Amino acid sequence: MIRGLLSFLPSSSRLIFPFLFYHVLTWVWCCLLNLRKLLCYIYLSFLIFHKCFLVLAAVVLFGEPVRWETNLQLIIDVLLTGGCPGKPYHQASYPHIPVLACNMDLMWMAEAQSPRFGHGTFMVCLENIYKKITGKELKYEALMGKPSELTYHYAEYLIRMQAAQRHWKEPIQTLYAIGDNLMTDIYGANLYNRYLEEKNSRKGSKGPPATATNCRSVLVCTGVYNPHTEVPSDTRESITETVFHGHRDFRFDPALVEPDHIVPDADAAVDLIYQLENFFFLLETSNQCGL
Repeated sequence: MIRGLLSFLPSSSRLIFPFLFYHVLTWVWCCLLNLRKLLCYIYLSFLIFHKCFLVLAAVVLFGEPVRWETNLQLIIDVLLTGGCPGKPYHQASYPHIPVLACNMDLMWMAEAQSPRFGHGTFMVCLENIYKKITGKELKYEALMGKPSELTYHYAEYLIRMQAAQRHWKEPIQTLYAIGDNLMTDIYGANLYNRYLEEKNSRKGSKGPPATATNCRSVLVCTGVYNPHTEVPSDTRESITETVFHGHRDFRFDPALVEPDHIVPDADAAVDLIYQLENFFFLLETSNQCGL
C-alpha cells in the first residue's frame, strides 16, 4: 500500500515521505503511551484525593525524585493528614505515620565537575519544611543504607551466605568497605567496626550474629571526596558551622570519618586488599601447583 502511495509522489518526495511517516507513527505511539499514564494518574488521584479510598500506612523514601516540589508537597500532605491527603491538615496527625528512608548521601558525583544534590539533600528539605509548618521534628521509623549499622549487618550476612555456598571452611574475619564519601562510606564502616570491637570484647553479648572481628574503611580519592575539605576536630564546631554532611540523626564523631586506608581509586583499593590479605601469594602458589 505504501509503495502505491509512493508511486504518485514526485521522485524528490519519495525520500522524505517514509521519514515523515515513521516520525508520525512514533508521535502517535508516544501520545498513546502518555495518554495511558495520564489516565492512570487521574484514576489514582480520584481514589486518593477525592474519595480517600486508600489510606497510606507509611512513607518510604528510596531516592531523590525528578520534581522535588511536587513530591515534597505530596509527602507533607500525607504526613499532615494521617495518610489520607484528600482531607485537610489536622493537629492530631502527630506522631505522623511511619517514615522509612535510605540513601542518605547529601551529594554524589555525576558527569558534572562539581557534586550533585543527593537524596540526603532531599531529606533535609523535607525535614525543614515539616518543622517549619508544624514546629515539630520529623521522626524516622528507620534509617537504612549507609552509614546505618543495619546495612552492614545485612552485608555481612550476605557475605556469610556466599562463603557457605562456596564451602569455605575458614570464617571471614575482616571486612573491607570502599567508598568516596567520608560522611557515609567511611563513617558507616568505622561505626560498624566499633560495633564489632565492642561486641567481641563482651562475652555473651546480644545482637545479630557476626563472625567478622573488624571492618576496615578504604577511602578512594574519586567521586565526591575533596582533599581540601577540612574535617572539624570539635563536634560543637560541626554543629555551629554546619560542616558535618551526615544525616541529622547521626552524631558527628571525628574518629568515625578517619579512613584506615587512602588509595587513588577502586582498582588500587582492590590491590591493597589483595596485599593485606596476602592473596598474591596464594594465587602464585595455586598457579605453581597447577590448581
